[in-house]
Amino acid sequence: MTFFSLLCALLLEQLHPLPAAHPAWRAQQRLADWALNNLDAGRPMHGWIAWAAAVVLPAMLSYAIYRLLAWAGWPLALAWNALLLYATLSFRQFGDYISAIREALERGDELRARQLLAQWKNHSSNAALPRHAFTQQVLEYAVLNVHRHMFGLATTFILFAMLGMGPAGAVLYWCADFVRAYWQQQRQRTGIESAGFVLQAAQTAWNGINWLPTRTTAACFAIVGNFELAIDNWRQLASSQTDDSRPHNEALLLAVAAGAIDVPSDFSTPAATAAQTATQTAGAHTTQDPTLAEDAGMAYGVALYAQQPSGMLRLHMLARLVWRSVLLWGLLIALVTVTHWVS
Repeated sequence: MTFFSLLCALLLEQLHPLPAAHPAWRAQQRLADWALNNLDAGRPMHGWIAWAAAVVLPAMLSYAIYRLLAWAGWPLALAWNALLLYATLSFRQFGDYISAIREALERGDELRARQLLAQWKNHSSNAALPRHAFTQQVLEYAVLNVHRHMFGLATTFILFAMLGMGPAGAVLYWCADFVRAYWQQQRQRTGIESAGFVLQAAQTAWNGINWLPTRTTAACFAIVGNFELAIDNWRQLASSQTDDSRPHNEALLLAVAAGAIDVPSDFSTPAATAAQTATQTAGAHTTQDPTLAEDAGMAYGVALYAQQPSGMLRLHMLARLVWRSVLLWGLLIALVTVTHWVS
């Protein structure tokens, strides 16, 4: 059922991609606003209560409906899985935007490429970036976006589905990512400082939830790309950190993706210096987009792409890397499904 649920969701997305603010997105936005406004009383425990209401509650509700539909008949449970995956996956968005940006750059229409990236990130603050920094931003955002909205979500869905929990994993992952970014955005927009414990709970939970999916995606990139260089980047990143300073999930993903598309990395820069350099390179956009603000502050693995003169080549290589990863994922899930049927 897992394989067919993913297949149906991907087919639906290809045939009829959902808009960014689809009904599920708006419902989660209202729930996140309600939890932030009504459950946060300024204490650490309240932050976790608000996070659980905005993230765990929808996941448990999706599981309860799945069990009810599974009791009524497996086709209904399959349809429920596919529907929720359709609402949470957004692989089509990656393909459309990366292709459009690449075509615009090939035509020499850099203004259009910048407009497309601003539209993709839902803000318009990259106009002042030099070309190499802009290309770096496109590559980094594409890697993180395809992980969060495709590979990471699919990994969590599969793990929970193996435990008999249906779509609960996909909903948990999607809601955790949404709430972390949305609450940070709300805090930056309103200037409210009282939401510190809520944001801390959301970020801590997201780091934990995203830990295994990040490493699964990184391993997949390494297998289908330049394995030796990707693993070397991974090893260098791990050895450059102390036990008290673990690499961020996003930094690891960027480092391995860089190696997979033949970009060596230099991890000799201290974490604070690298973060400051990344923020200066990324410019003002880092303070307006909550996900990119976090990503640009990653300790290592940020300035991996801009050092390369062949930015267009890297875009082509990244697109091929992602498609090979999708094929690998599909084959693995199909093999597991067939093995389960045979046994």
